Amino acid sequence: VVFAEDGLATESIAVTLTNTSPSDDPKSGGGTYRVYGRLIVPADSAIESVTLDGVPLSEKSSKKKGPTEPPYLANEGNGESRILGVALDVPRGQHRQLVISYRRQVPLTFLGNRSTYDLFVQKQPGILHTDLIVDVTFPIFWQSRTVVAGKQSFLANQTRLEYNTSLTENKQFTIKFSK
Repeated sequence: VVFAEDGLATESIAVTLTNTSPSDDPKSGGGTYRVYGRLIVPADSAIESVTLDGVPLSEKSSKKKGPTEPPYLANEGNGESRILGVALDVPRGQHRQLVISYRRQVPLTFLGNRSTYDLFVQKQPGILHTDLIVDVTFPIFWQSRTVVAGKQSFLANQTRLEYNTSLTENKQFTIKFSK
C-alpha cells in the first residue's frame, strides 16, 4: 500500500502459486492445478492492472457462449465492493505469479489530524499457510501512531511499515496515522 500526500492509496497484491504435484497421474491427485480466486476490493477502487507472469489478463466476455478457458479476469460488482475473479492454470512443477494493482478514488480522511487505515487479509481455505508480506509506505509528515496485527507488530522506519509472517488464519491490520 502506498499513500500519497493527499491520502489517496495505490494498493497491489502479488500472489505466487506453485504446483508441487509429483506426477500428472490423476489417480495420485496430480496434474494441472486449476484456480479460480477472488479478490474483494472497495467499491471506489479503479483497477490499474491485472497480470499473470507479467502479461496483462483480458476480461471474460459475457457475450461468449460456453465455458471460457483460463486465464481470464471476471469483474463482479455488488455495490459496496468490487469482486475480481481470476481463473488460471498452474501446470505440474511450475509457478505462476498473479499481480493486481488498483487505486483508491476516495482518500484516507483525517479528522483532527488523525486517521485509521484497516486492512483485512483472509486466509485461503484448504491451504495450511501462505507467506504474507504487508508493506505500507506513507508521506514523511505522517506518523504511524498505533499498529495492531494480532500479537505481532510491524517493522517500522520513518515512512514505511512492513509485516512479514505465515498466514495461518485471517488477519486484521489497523494502522492509526497522525499528521
